[in-house]
Amino acid sequence: MSFSLQKIPFDLVSLAKRDQAFLRSDPALKPFIPFEDSIEGLRKKILDRNRFPFFRKVLVQALLQQYEDIPHGDAHTNIISSLALENTFTVTTAHQPSLFTGPLYFIYKAASCIHLARQLKKEMPEYNFVPIFVLGAEDHDFEEINHLHLYGKTIAWDRHSGGPTGRMSIEGLTEIILQIEEMLPKTIFAAEIITILKSSFAQAENYGQATQKMVHQLFGKYGMLVLQMNSPELKRLAIPIFKKEILERLSFDLVNQTIQELKDTGFKPQAKPRELNLFYMTPKSRKRIVFEDDCYQVVGTDIRWSGDELSRKLEDYPELFSPNVIIRPLYQEFLLPNIAYVGGGGELAYWQERLRQFEAFNISYPVLIRRNSVLWIGAYMQKQLDKLSLAPKDLFRDSKDILLQLDSENIDLSVQIELDLLDEVYNGLIKKANLVNPDLRSRILAEKAKQIKSIHQIDSKLTKAYKTKNEQKILKIEKIKTKLFPNKGLQERHDNVIPIYAEYGQTFIDYLVDNLNPLDKLFLLLSVSKKD
Repeated sequence: MSFSLQKIPFDLVSLAKRDQAFLRSDPALKPFIPFEDSIEGLRKKILDRNRFPFFRKVLVQALLQQYEDIPHGDAHTNIISSLALENTFTVTTAHQPSLFTGPLYFIYKAASCIHLARQLKKEMPEYNFVPIFVLGAEDHDFEEINHLHLYGKTIAWDRHSGGPTGRMSIEGLTEIILQIEEMLPKTIFAAEIITILKSSFAQAENYGQATQKMVHQLFGKYGMLVLQMNSPELKRLAIPIFKKEILERLSFDLVNQTIQELKDTGFKPQAKPRELNLFYMTPKSRKRIVFEDDCYQVVGTDIRWSGDELSRKLEDYPELFSPNVIIRPLYQEFLLPNIAYVGGGGELAYWQERLRQFEAFNISYPVLIRRNSVLWIGAYMQKQLDKLSLAPKDLFRDSKDILLQLDSENIDLSVQIELDLLDEVYNGLIKKANLVNPDLRSRILAEKAKQIKSIHQIDSKLTKAYKTKNEQKILKIEKIKTKLFPNKGLQERHDNVIPIYAEYGQTFIDYLVDNLNPLDKLFLLLSVSKKD
C-alpha cells in the first residue's frame, strides 16, 4: 500500500487570521516570537537554551518511573537515559488525553513532532533530539475529551466526571471499545487497532495512564516519549514558579499587556488570564485558587490560607497544585531541555501571548513550530472525485466555481466580457459628452451603474438556472464536501484515526512520520496512490 501527497498553499484554506499571519511570517508578529521557525532559528535556540537551568536527572527518573508500567524495550530505556546527556534536547508537542486520540490532528501533531526531531538530527548530528508528547492529564474539562467521531456517528463516554481527567477510572471504556469493534470491518488492521485499545485500557490504573500506554503503542516505535507532568518529583521542581505566581501574581498583567499589544496590531486575543492561574486538586476535584478578602481561597470550598500557610502547603504537597493554561507552558519548558514546541494555530496563538511572562519568570521560550494540517482522501472518496474529474484541491473552492470548472469546455457563464463591452460603450459616450456638454457625464455614469446592476442580476439568474439544470452534480459535490469538511470545518478537527488504521494499519502512521515536515508551510492533501 502506498500513498500520494499533494501540497497547496495555506492561504487557500480557511484559517484564523493570526494562524495565517504566523504561517506567512507576518512582520507584525515578530516582536512576540523571538526565534524563527527554521533550522537556523533552532540552531540559535540550542545556544539560548543553555543559558537556563536543566533538571535532567529528575526528568529521567520521572520518565523511568512512568514507563515501569508501560511495556518497552532497552532502546526506549536508552532514549530516556539520553536525556541526562548535555547534548540531548527535546522537541515537544502536547494535548489533552482525548478519547482514543480524539480528532485526527492529535495524530498529526505527534507525527510532525517526530519528523522534526529526525530532521534536526540530520542537520545537527552532534546533538540528540528526542520527541516528547506531553499529556495534559490534569485538565478537568471532561466534555472536551469524552467523545470521538466514527463513520459519521459520535461515540461518547457517558459517565459522571470530576477532577483531573487523567485521574479518572476507566469504568465504561471496555464497553465503548466493544462498540467500536462492532463498527469496524473484520480486517487484520481492525483487529490490530482494537488490540492496541484493549491492551492499553485493560489494566491501567487510571485514564491518564491508559492514554499514555496507547500513545506509546502508536508512536513509541519512532522513539517518541510520552510524559505526564503530574509526577510529584516534577511538581517539586516547579515550586518556585508556583510560589512566584501565587505571591506576586505576575502573569495577569504581563499576559494582558501582550494581549493588548497584539490587539493594537490587529489580532484578537486567544487567552484569558486570571489574577491567579493555579488550581488546587483533591482526588475528585480541581478548583481555582483565588485571592479575596486578604486570603487565598479554593473556589467552592471552605479552604482558606494566608500567604505563609499557602507557601508551606506548596512546599509540603506540591503535587496538589496544578497550573492552568496560562502557567502550564512555563511549567513544561522549565522542566524539559526543550528547543521547540509543535502545535496548531490556536495553541501557537496562546504561546505568542507569553514571551514577556517567560522573561519575568526567567524560563526558556521555545521555537514555535506550526504542526502540519492534513486532509485525508480515502479510497472511496478519491473514486468519487475521479468520477467528477476533480482534484482534492478543487474542494476548497465554492461549489458554483467547481461546477463551472467541470463544464468549462461546454459553457462559460462569466459576464465579464459583457461588462467589458459595456465599459467600452459608456467610455465612448462620456468622450462625446465631454465634447458637447460635460454636465451629461454624471447622467451617463448613473445609467452605466444601472446597466451594471442589471447585468449582475442576470448573472445571478443564469447561475441559479445553471444550478437547477445541474442539480445532481451539485448534490454530488456537496456530498463530497460534507464528508471531507464535517460541519464545514477541517476534517482533522473532527474525524478519528481508527477507521483509517483499520484499513491501512501502522503503514498510515509510518507515512505520516516520514512525510509530515512542519517546517514546510503547506497544507497537505493525502490520498491512496491511484496505482493501488
